[in-house]
Amino acid sequence: DSLQEATDARNLAKEEVGRLTIELQQVREDRDMQKAKVNILTAEVEKYKECTGKSTSELEGLMTKTNCLE
Repeated sequence: DSLQEATDARNLAKEEVGRLTIELQQVREDRDMQKAKVNILTAEVEKYKECTGKSTSELEGLMTKTNCLE
């Protein structure tokens, strides 16, 4: 009886480890997917910052030329 209980407990523990292993793998995959999304968005933000900086610089140059013409 005691041996059967120990065997049952061991089997339950093995099943739980299996479930947790699958869950951990899913969490890792989700993390990797989110990290990839963050990297893509970070690159887009940098691109827009660069464009905004160029636009601002061009606008300032045009404003200076306009002021000189007035």
